[in-house]
Amino acid sequence: MKKGAHQPSKLVAGLHSRGQLPHLKREGGAYFVTFRLAGSLPKSVLLQLKHERDVIVAQAEAVKRPLTWREREELFRWYSRRVDRCLDAGHGECFLQTPGIADLVASALKHFNGSRYELRAWVVMPNHVHSVVHPRPGESLSKILQSWK
Repeated sequence: MKKGAHQPSKLVAGLHSRGQLPHLKREGGAYFVTFRLAGSLPKSVLLQLKHERDVIVAQAEAVKRPLTWREREELFRWYSRRVDRCLDAGHGECFLQTPGIADLVASALKHFNGSRYELRAWVVMPNHVHSVVHPRPGESLSKILQSWK
């Protein structure tokens, strides 16, 4: 990079991690985001899924062969598919099926649409939310998600 050239924040572009699989962010990119409310999956289900994931990682480490980036990505996808199936089955609390609560969440999603981001698609399910969001230049996905939550 040339001296003095603009380098975007890691929250806008580059790798960003909160201790799990890192997220690759690209300025100008669009993102598919899923989030859920606390209690949308029973604690026993979450603990079981996390245990199964941890066993796979521990087995790899036990033979002194840590998982590759691709294997970690596959493990993340496997875990996500399992969580999605549980959410789709309606396990746990389904507060978002209450019209007033669903409307509140929909309003939060749309609040900064057109100013901080372009909301390309969204749906409020009984216990989780899906969205496709395109942050405006200089806006971070993290800040957008924080405003929704």
